[in-house]
Amino acid sequence: GYIGQDAGGVGTVNVTNNGAWAMTNTLVVGVKGTGSLNVSGGGQVASVWSQVGLDPGSSGTVTLSNGTWTTTQTLTIGGQADASVT
Repeated sequence: GYIGQDAGGVGTVNVTNNGAWAMTNTLVVGVKGTGSLNVSGGGQVASVWSQVGLDPGSSGTVTLSNGTWTTTQTLTIGGQADASVT
């Protein structure tokens, strides 16, 4: 899944209240635009590969508050972009 895929685009995904979002492949938060992933209230996110902030000029933010995010392979934070995980 891609959050904030296009340049100038803004995307947000909220996984809350014991909800779940699972991908069988890649999760990128902030590809060319601005992406935010918020996991709270027992929410769960799972992916194989994950990247927060990918291309120059993009921005990715992941916020965990009583939620979980599981990546089974590679996790990259920053790449060539602004990124934060809290």
